[in-house]
This record gives sequence, C-alpha cells and structure tokens, in this order.
Amino acid sequence: MKTKNDCLNVWKGIAAFAVVLIHCTLPGVPGEIIKGIARFAVPLFFLISGYFAYGREDAVLRRREIHILRLYVGAVAVYYLWAAIRYFLSQRTFAQMGAELFPDGGRTVSDLLFFNRTAMAPHLWFMGALVYCYLFYRLLARKRLEERAYLLIPVLLAANLLLGEGRGLTGIAVPVRWIRSFWLTGFPFFLWGSWFACREKQGRLTLRTGFCLAALAAGVVLSAVECLWSGYDELYVGSILTAGGMFALALAHPAFGKGSALARIGERDSAQIYLWHMLLRNFAALAFMMVRFYETTICQTLMPFLVGAASIVLAEVINVFYNTRRYR
Repeated sequence: MKTKNDCLNVWKGIAAFAVVLIHCTLPGVPGEIIKGIARFAVPLFFLISGYFAYGREDAVLRRREIHILRLYVGAVAVYYLWAAIRYFLSQRTFAQMGAELFPDGGRTVSDLLFFNRTAMAPHLWFMGALVYCYLFYRLLARKRLEERAYLLIPVLLAANLLLGEGRGLTGIAVPVRWIRSFWLTGFPFFLWGSWFACREKQGRLTLRTGFCLAALAAGVVLSAVECLWSGYDELYVGSILTAGGMFALALAHPAFGKGSALARIGERDSAQIYLWHMLLRNFAALAFMMVRFYETTICQTLMPFLVGAASIVLAEVINVFYNTRRYR
C-alpha cells in the first residue's frame, strides 16, 4: 500500500494556485508567460490520481469515481444556478436565458458526454474527465490490461500536441474541446501516473534528482518559449516535462515539505479550490465592475491573489462543514 507523499501534497498546493493563475491571468506579457508555465497543473493532477489508482481494488476505485462524480454534478449545478440567477436579475426572458445557459443547443448533451464540457463551468471538464479515467481504468484492470494500455501514453500525447500546438504544422484545425478532454489529456497522464506506480512496485523505477530537476527546469523554460511563440493556450511540450519532472521529484523525495502550509493546502484544499475558484472570480469581477475598478491594472494584478486567498478560506469552511457532518 502506498504511503503518504508530502511532496506530492506540496505540488498539489502549488498546482491549485497555478490553476487560479490560468483563469485569473496577470496583466501583460509576464502574465501570459506565467499562465503558459501554469499549464502543468492539470496534467499533474491526473498523474497523481493515476499513481494512486494502480493496484487498488475495484471497489476502492469505484468509490473514488462516485465521489468525484458527486462533486462534479454538484459543482456544475451550482454554476448553472448562479448563471440563471444572474440572467434573471438582468431581466432576460426565459428564451434568452435558455439560449445563454445552453449556447450549444442540441450539442450540449454530446459535449458533456464525450468531452466533459459545460458552458457555464468549462473548467470543470477536469472533474468529468477524471470520472472517465477511473471508469476506463477499472475496466482495464478487471481484464489485467492496464500495463498494455501504457502503450497509448505516447500515442495520445502525440495526438494532443499535433492537433493542438502543432496545428500550424499539420494544417488540421480541431475544436479545443477535442483536446481538453479525457481522450487526449486526462487518460494519457492518468496512465502515466499508473506507469510510475507499476515500475516502482516492480523495483524498476530509477529516479535521479539531477535529471528530474533538469526536466523540470527545461519544462518551465520551454513552456514560456512555446507560450510566446505559438500563441496556443493548451498543453505544451514544456507542460509535459514540468509535470513529469515535478512528479518524479516527489517520488524521489516524498518527505519534502512535510508539515508545510502548502502540503496542508494540497492535501485538504486543492480539490475545493479547483471547484470554486471560478465562482469566486465571477463574484469578485461583478463586485469590482460595479465600482468601476475591474478594468484597472491594479485590479487585474490583485485578482489572482484575492481569488486564491478566498478559495483557501472557502475550502477550509467546506472541509470543516464536511468533518462536522461526518462525526455527528
């Protein structure tokens, strides 16, 4: 049974803030560079989930799958409720509200089922994709095919890069939802995390700190270059190196960051931060717009820090509420 990894919790805390920086971009070119580097966050979350899925009983994986599905459905419902209230207060007709809540019309259901996309909470695709990761991984594990599935990792990641960042070379333009989904982002990284766990169990995983640090540093630099060069806002080659380097470092140094605030945030709060930071961002944006402060450089600079801090507070409140209910 895998033991607690404090370093992975530190990385989860950093990744949670990185997600906030993706959706609350700092102004100017520095903000775009930081946003590009922060693209490692979601792949890292998938890697961690896949790592802890390896070797687990089907019942355990199914419980995780159901837990994430409940969080996903509940969060999507809250985002749609918030949007409906906002549209209602702006005196839109029911027809107008329906058109804005479901802008894709008849494609809404297919986008949700195949690409985990919802119009009012597009960032929650990660949660839907993670549900699919557990579902498909359970099916593979039942047939003892998960190790054969590792061959899909380079294939799916190559498809992601060619259809995404490399679209200028291939000449093939596909919707972002094809790439930002379970198929080309979630599952390959989830399988990669499982691969790490498999190699570790077999005693065949060799991790050199210098190599991991080099991969991490190269990934950060490459992400910044790719962001400026390509103008593309999804997965980069640098994102893969950054996430992989961080993950490998955590396996090599599992006690790093033990007892730190970041480890606590990563372990306790990262999921809730991911779920609710966009709602808090929307609240803050609305409030600042009312006082005509939102468009200022100061506001745009402060926004990610305010949203990040508010997300931690909200996550702690939610955790206290859940723990209180659990021990009643």
